[in-house]
Amino acid sequence: MKQTVAGAQLTKPWLFFMATYGWTWFFWGMAYLMGVSGETEGILGPSLILLGLAGPMVMSMTSLYLNHSKEEQREYWKRIADFKRISFKWWLLILFLMPAITIFAGYLSGHWEHYRFASILPSLGLTIFVTPLVPFLEELGWRGYVLDCLQKRYSALASSLILGTAWALWHLPVFFLKGSVFSLAGVGSLAFWLYFVNLVTLSVLFTWIYNNTERSILSAIIFHTILEIMGHFDFWPAFSSKVVYNSVLLLLVVIGIVIFWGPKRLLVCKDRE
Repeated sequence: MKQTVAGAQLTKPWLFFMATYGWTWFFWGMAYLMGVSGETEGILGPSLILLGLAGPMVMSMTSLYLNHSKEEQREYWKRIADFKRISFKWWLLILFLMPAITIFAGYLSGHWEHYRFASILPSLGLTIFVTPLVPFLEELGWRGYVLDCLQKRYSALASSLILGTAWALWHLPVFFLKGSVFSLAGVGSLAFWLYFVNLVTLSVLFTWIYNNTERSILSAIIFHTILEIMGHFDFWPAFSSKVVYNSVLLLLVVIGIVIFWGPKRLLVCKDRE
């Protein structure tokens, strides 16, 4: 199989991250200089944000078609389209685990007023368009491609923490965009730091689901879509200090998963090595 230098380099996780950061931060840097964000009225801000969000997908596609065989490429697309890889119990977990955590957190905190159930984007149309698109753009790269590269070198838990950290830091520029919903957190605030902690913790959940659904990229896209729905309709109070209840519960769930399923592969007991 003929390989290009660019394709071979992108199979290295660190270079994949650097290339993705470069692509994304270029477009988000343009948004910063122009004083726009994804929440700005008009097409310029959302377009620049979406172009930046395409970074993980662009880099995964580049590596996939420069560095992998036709058979590997076909298998990649099957992992996006094959619903059968996800059993019924995993569908239930993908769809309802995060809502259950946030409902319980709301019960414990008693601060249901922070769950506004109203779109935080300028229009419902934009919300409906962005909600499924963002997970697709991100997960084709994060879980769909680079997670496998990491798990060839490290344990499932270590891979999750590395990817989660890279994923969290990748979002950093949007906190500085004028009018961005992320700016509501306030750089350096408790909500700001918890946002990054939550993404690292969520990365373990993504790997757990991915590994137990036959490396289904579709499972990651759907799970991410659930997170987007909760975020866009403010069902997860990411930009309030009350998110600490959600964060603690999420962390406890993940610790339990790691203990029960094992950090090496995060697979059900019968599939452990």
